Amino acid sequence: MTRTEKLRRKDLREPDEFITLSRQAIRFAQENRPALLTGVGVLALVAVAVIAYQMISASRQGRAGVAYHAAHRLLADRKYPEAATAFQQLAASYGSTTYGALAEFQAANALLAASRASEAETAYQRFLDFPPATDYLRQAAQAGLAYAQEQEGRFADARTSFATAAAVPGPLAEDALLGAARSAESAGDQAGAKELYEQLLQRYPASDSQALVTDRLVRLGWSPPPKGQDHPGGAPKATEPVDD
Repeated sequence: MTRTEKLRRKDLREPDEFITLSRQAIRFAQENRPALLTGVGVLALVAVAVIAYQMISASRQGRAGVAYHAAHRLLADRKYPEAATAFQQLAASYGSTTYGALAEFQAANALLAASRASEAETAYQRFLDFPPATDYLRQAAQAGLAYAQEQEGRFADARTSFATAAAVPGPLAEDALLGAARSAESAGDQAGAKELYEQLLQRYPASDSQALVTDRLVRLGWSPPPKGQDHPGGAPKATEPVDD
């Protein structure tokens, strides 16, 4: 993920790291000119260049880490618009660092919390366009995308995104499946919603959402099993639809 680092006035006042380290390499070459004419000398110069690059990378990573924690404090303090801006600036300035990539995801979270669903959807999609490092991040971003679409009232799209998140291994699978059922119901697909709610009862029989799922099924025209009895497959049986 390539980003263009924004230069601040403070940065312009500070010694440029690359120029400083390059000068060190040149000075080394001048002081060791005879040796550099040999293969060993060439390798030594390459080593200096590698060390310079590593120092620059480590410095960028450190600055990115400081910026990330500052932005995260804004998020923890529920200053969502400010947090979104801070994470977006971090992603733009330090996109090649590990913090830069994660900042894209956190910016999307902050935008969603700020009820800026359309911007959040774009941010989540941008993060997903570059495969996240872990299944958890991929699942969380896909679920976030679904919540943004649901917030916009695009229930068919939300259902698809929730279903994709539910299929990814991770701790959000149950919530994503519930979101898919809820979105199907909101989209007017009662049959699809019933099927998804049934899957929830079957896959997560000890879930805290059992009562909620059963209530939704009843509202969609199903009846709960008699006390002490289970319906085949763990799901209630059908009756006539019940009007809300």
